[in-house]
Amino acid sequence: MRKIAFVVEYDGTGFHGFQYQPGLRTVQGVLEKAISTVENRDVRLEYASRTDTGVHALYQVISFVSNRDIPILRWFHIMRGLLPSDIRVWRVAYVPLDFHPQRTLHEKEYIYRLSLCPTSVFERNYVWWVRNVDIEKLRREIKLISGTHDFKYFSKKGAPRKNTVRTVDVSLTKEGKYVILSFRSSGFLYGMVRLIVGTLVDVATGRLPEGATRYVLNGNINMRGKSAPARGLILKEIRYNEIDIKWQEECESDEDNNT
Repeated sequence: MRKIAFVVEYDGTGFHGFQYQPGLRTVQGVLEKAISTVENRDVRLEYASRTDTGVHALYQVISFVSNRDIPILRWFHIMRGLLPSDIRVWRVAYVPLDFHPQRTLHEKEYIYRLSLCPTSVFERNYVWWVRNVDIEKLRREIKLISGTHDFKYFSKKGAPRKNTVRTVDVSLTKEGKYVILSFRSSGFLYGMVRLIVGTLVDVATGRLPEGATRYVLNGNINMRGKSAPARGLILKEIRYNEIDIKWQEECESDEDNNT
């Protein structure tokens, strides 16, 4: 019996979020069905972060206990044959039995992709086109939201938390016509990043006054923007500090390479 962890990437467009929901296509449901087929039993996954409908991931971590004696690199070939084209396992590792992808993590990073120009048909599911963005306003507003705050008014109802204080590092990078907003924290509230992005954009486009994020933090939800579209949000990375995970990458197990 060994505990195995996967790093998984997925296109969230065709899923009703990550977390299992009866009768709906979810990332967890598809992964559990595939892994259960291999294990010949029902498997329930542990995971690092729950993503909403339409949200993507470059680096989602899952883990499960395997009763099969399968070489670690063999898992890539097996999962390629069982998973649909919008999910891919790209790292695999053995981890301690007490490892949990969420409870063990040090930091999550989400990014949100904005476009300052119309998007092509090939990227429309991965970016939010916003007109008339004042980048300097956006930079100033980001400074107000970064740091340690009570973010309860930047969260949706559902999955209530007793402690709604979070420390979040928010930064902005401009890459040509794209604006990339990065959010790093040990944890986020339900819907938090998309509500923050929606408010930041409303300030940067003049629909809300500068300083609106500070008013929301103080309880004035009338200054809160609408939730940003899910398509621009990507779970970029999960970081672990206190455990040395020996990840194996897929290129090391390419059984189709005949050279």
